[in-house]
Amino acid sequence: MLFLVVHGDLDGLAAAAIYIVLSGSREYEVRFAEPTTLHRELGRVKASAGDRVVIADLGVNRPNLGRLEEVLRAIRSRGASIEWYDHHVWDEAWLERLGSYARIVVDTSTCGAGVVYSYAPFRRRDRRFERFVEAVCAADLWRFDRWEAPWLYRYAAYRGDRGWSLHVLEKFVAYLSGVLEELVDDEVRDVVAAVAEREVKEVSQLLRDMVRVRVGGIELGFTLRRGSVPESSIL
Repeated sequence: MLFLVVHGDLDGLAAAAIYIVLSGSREYEVRFAEPTTLHRELGRVKASAGDRVVIADLGVNRPNLGRLEEVLRAIRSRGASIEWYDHHVWDEAWLERLGSYARIVVDTSTCGAGVVYSYAPFRRRDRRFERFVEAVCAADLWRFDRWEAPWLYRYAAYRGDRGWSLHVLEKFVAYLSGVLEELVDDEVRDVVAAVAEREVKEVSQLLRDMVRVRVGGIELGFTLRRGSVPESSIL
């Protein structure tokens, strides 16, 4: 059995999809976490001997380092293996401390999906995977040098609930498996069109509500963002 604990954004979903398809896993369980909640989600994983636990696109939250070590030790004591793929900055001390329980790969030159594609034990060269990773990294690393990037970024963030995240994950799995020919298909275009319409409406309202003050010859604007659209990074 494959258990995945990943970040719930585009990069984390892409990383999970890549691992699922490369490993050929038919049975898997996916949990979504933030660095601050990773120890709790890992604690809910019911892995046993012969199972594989994969963590992706999640760094270490320093205050929870001890809790993380405890839960990793518990998983290993039940006979499961642990792999951890990340692209955030780690302290060497974290690698040494947690590396006793997991195979940890950290590569800050790419996105989380890129780390999984490059270092997972089932890696194979495949142009479909490479294009997918390039598009995801273009969004996650905020380069936007691939036309698919803004589409995938908005599509993955359309709703913040677990059901939508799983839907996006299964779509990515279908694409990487060759079941879907196009990644940015009619469904993605329809969702992104709806998101873009909301963005224009919300940004227009933010501009109307903005309080402007002039300080030292510079005009500053202050406004309150009330909803989830547009994304904070876009603002």
